[in-house]
Amino acid sequence: MLEKTKIIPNENVYLYDKKTGEKFLRRSNITFCQIPHFTLESEISGEKILLSADGIRRRFSKIQIRVVFT
Repeated sequence: MLEKTKIIPNENVYLYDKKTGEKFLRRSNITFCQIPHFTLESEISGEKILLSADGIRRRFSKIQIRVVFT
């Protein structure tokens, strides 16, 4: 299981939905009621969702680091 403080170490991370296998990319993060929340965007549908680190741990399974060359 992922560590709570390292659920999404940086913006270049893909998360895969356990049920659909859909790939989501982290877009931003906010703190709401002293709980970190993350905005994720589906790569296929463009759907945006806001989840806490615990919600991400429950809904998503695999993490893949996206490599960006500049």
